[in-house]
Amino acid sequence: MPIPELTLTACVCGIGLGAWVAVSGIFAELPVLVLTQPEGWKLASQLSLVVQIGNLGPLVYTIFHRLSTSGSSANLVMQSIRGCLVTATIACFLAIFFADVTSPTKHGRRSLALLILAFFASISDATTTVTYIPLLGLLSKVKATLPTLGSTLAQSMMIGEGLGGLLPVAVTWIQIPRPSSSHRLFGSDIFFLILTLQMVLAIACFQYIYRWWKRHHQASVSHNDLNSVNLHTSLLPSQLSEASLNLNGRGDRPDAPWYSMVTLAWLSFFMNGALPAVLGYAANRYSPGAYHTAQSLLLCANPVAAAIVGVHSVPSGSLFAAALLVATSLSIYLVVLASSNAQASWGSAGAVYAAVALASFLLAWVKTGLLTRLLAQQETSPSSSLEEEHKRSDTLFHAGVAIQIGSFVGALLFYILVNHSNTFE
Repeated sequence: MPIPELTLTACVCGIGLGAWVAVSGIFAELPVLVLTQPEGWKLASQLSLVVQIGNLGPLVYTIFHRLSTSGSSANLVMQSIRGCLVTATIACFLAIFFADVTSPTKHGRRSLALLILAFFASISDATTTVTYIPLLGLLSKVKATLPTLGSTLAQSMMIGEGLGGLLPVAVTWIQIPRPSSSHRLFGSDIFFLILTLQMVLAIACFQYIYRWWKRHHQASVSHNDLNSVNLHTSLLPSQLSEASLNLNGRGDRPDAPWYSMVTLAWLSFFMNGALPAVLGYAANRYSPGAYHTAQSLLLCANPVAAAIVGVHSVPSGSLFAAALLVATSLSIYLVVLASSNAQASWGSAGAVYAAVALASFLLAWVKTGLLTRLLAQQETSPSSSLEEEHKRSDTLFHAGVAIQIGSFVGALLFYILVNHSNTFE
């Protein structure tokens, strides 16, 4: 691969480092933050709810994207990504000074500064999920690039996003070498400084990409180009065949079936709502440092699952159903184990680790696989009219709505249970 393309690929991996790193970092640092913040382990449920509210970012972007003119769509993608990365960087930087600051309220002192920073970080991180794929489409359309650069960029982005989630976890393991010990090599300020430097690297990579694109792209990019078949087909795993795209096992429906949306909402209920909110109660029943290990396993699930789906063919629907059943059972077990009435004899630290690792991986695997199928089915199904094409173009949007509904309902429900009932103590 020529040097310019190699540099571009490395920079795409670099901006992937900036996806969800701020939010993942806050959750990875929770074992340290709960020791100083007045909310204790209730802070996890509050952060989960704030993160879901932060999904207003993708909603606002979608509205602007629908209203944008054909000549401004590409620029909207670029400026949105720049805004996301800068906002997340500022949030990480301010967390150096304000992460452990509390403010007086009528209910006592609360971690308002941390919650506000998490809100802005989640707006930024969530918006990258709807801007990064259009960015890859813009880059892959530049005529000066290699013919196969589209799939290479997608793989680089996936690697970067995986590393972006794993690096904060790795830093916390350096920070707390022995999870069962209260000894820390450095404080939260150094941790968020490291995250800030990671975000600065992502911004530098984006600046290179933006300048490269400005030099090579066509004079104008139509609005439809951002959503065309060519934008996405080069980004799909090469192992997908037409036979593997049937969501219901029969292939008799070209559109996304309603039960795929229900499945996405259901798994998001546990993955983004229930487990982050109650994991501390389940893990700390057995060891003071158990949450650190359990939370690390939870944060590692997404990049591992995405990597597996990226290099292997998508399995059958029946295997997905079995995986979802196992993941649901394990998630319910963890919720029950976290409840106030649970007995220590119902599990162990090892059982919690195994349940978290398997449940979170299976949930992430099913989610990634379903989204890959929906995208592939959308782009390989022939359309007989513009109306039918427009209907299929909204498939991933509806899938995103289902994910956010499930996540928000889960976060809201467990916020209420944790903070306004005796279910978890």
